[in-house]
Amino acid sequence: MTSEEAQQLALIGGNNYANLTFVIFGSTLLGVYLLAFAIGMRVLFTKKNGKATKVLTGFLMVAFVFTMLFISGTILFELVLLKFGLIKSAPDGLAAQQLAASAKPILGIWNAIIVWSVNLSILIADGIIVWRAYALWLNHRIVKWILIVILLADIALTFADTITDTVEETLESNSILTLDYISVVVSLIVNIVATSLIAYRAWTYYRSTRSISTRNKRSQVEAILLLCIESGAILGIVQLLTLILQALDIRAVPLSPITYATGLFSILYAYTVVLNPLALVILVQTENTYESSYHSSRDLPTVGESLTDVVGREDIAMGGYSSASRASRVSFYTSTV
Repeated sequence: MTSEEAQQLALIGGNNYANLTFVIFGSTLLGVYLLAFAIGMRVLFTKKNGKATKVLTGFLMVAFVFTMLFISGTILFELVLLKFGLIKSAPDGLAAQQLAASAKPILGIWNAIIVWSVNLSILIADGIIVWRAYALWLNHRIVKWILIVILLADIALTFADTITDTVEETLESNSILTLDYISVVVSLIVNIVATSLIAYRAWTYYRSTRSISTRNKRSQVEAILLLCIESGAILGIVQLLTLILQALDIRAVPLSPITYATGLFSILYAYTVVLNPLALVILVQTENTYESSYHSSRDLPTVGESLTDVVGREDIAMGGYSSASRASRVSFYTSTV
């Protein structure tokens, strides 16, 4: 074996080692996701829910299908590379063998499945976040239009990025990286705007109720709004770190720690967007909110919070806006606008 062949073999081994690391990490997160999905679906199907919750359940099931396609495509993609890149030898050497393996049509198919499933899952998560904010700002036309516009921009960029990723052999790599980066930036902006609007509503609600109440314990509505804010903040942190690592990875040496970190955070991002709404549904539906550590959920509502506020808490958290939830927010809107 010549020194050139040894270098090629080391590079191929490093690539396969990195891919295997990503597959193991993704499979671990898959186990967490499957557990959360099973609990969330059981809770949703065993409770009487309105139209908004049924729509949300449908989106969560679609996201589940995309997640399974993503992990299946990732595993099969690596298996095909191993089979045709190392196991089946070619007479022209390792370099030609790797090129032949990467040119297999099946890899293009699985790459398209991976890209579409991940990007559509992110789009569903963005839509759910906007849905929550929209439900809390029903009486404000400007705010609603802002949410609609940024969501439409997110949809357009997501489809543009997905299409370019699946036909990357006909495009410049710089344009692909630019669209990948911009799509994550727009998704982050959507998250920041929607979460900030929810946070403002939570703050005004807290201010209005505390001005007429001496009770120090957090109400259920406050706890649910806080969960919405925290879930958006966690997703935002993951998005921001993913953006930073992607920017650093552009000029990083192949198989450097930055490359590994970028790959791991990309997988973490893909699972965070599907785990985020599931975790919120589980916490809200099971009434596992912060104040439950201090008092029973059977306590009377605080001053300024009607009984229908507590009954409609699930609709607020999940973004629904049924007639019952509209009625429950009458005092809320009049005290904060």
